[in-house]
Amino acid sequence: MRPEGFDPEGGQRSLVHPVEDLAWEQARDVMEHMGLALPSEAQWEHGARSGTDTPWWTGTTVSSLDGAANVRDEAYIKTVRSTKWETGGEGPPDGWAFSAPVGTYRANDFGLHDVIGNAFEWCQDANDPNFYAAWVDVPDPKLSAAWPEQNFNTLGNPAVDPMNDAAWSTHAFRGGGFGLDPEAARSAARFAGPHGGRAVGVRAARPVR
Repeated sequence: MRPEGFDPEGGQRSLVHPVEDLAWEQARDVMEHMGLALPSEAQWEHGARSGTDTPWWTGTTVSSLDGAANVRDEAYIKTVRSTKWETGGEGPPDGWAFSAPVGTYRANDFGLHDVIGNAFEWCQDANDPNFYAAWVDVPDPKLSAAWPEQNFNTLGNPAVDPMNDAAWSTHAFRGGGFGLDPEAARSAARFAGPHGGRAVGVRAARPVR
């Protein structure tokens, strides 16, 4: 977490900018203290997609991100790498070389802002590339008959929205960031690491009651 006005790369900072550069444990502990939680990867992607099945909730083309995302653009390239840096693969101009204030860009159909770029967001899950393949199996007919809304698999685990709560040192973060290409901000794109870093922040989740 950074104090207001401080950014080692020279970007503007304020209390309305996303919180960045925090470890997963910090994010988890703060959320729990506030009665909130980090979303699971399944929850995060469900929210980011908002009912769509396209690479981004905006559509299938990079141009569709205009006004909805803060990803690597020409302004970032020129600011960080100099005017000689070769462009290519960047997103549309978004008005900010670095992170933008929360809510600057339009929301998806679920009313969620900044699920495409701006800052990565920690998820609850430990990182395991094979997790979903191992858990989502052929539904067990006996368990599924007893709890049809859960669709339990043959391992006796929920096949819908599973969460990897293993005590691993690396955890997943999603959503892309202001300095990465649009491909890194696809709804299905996933990253993981042991620590927070520049442009890794948090999104709060609240149980529906």
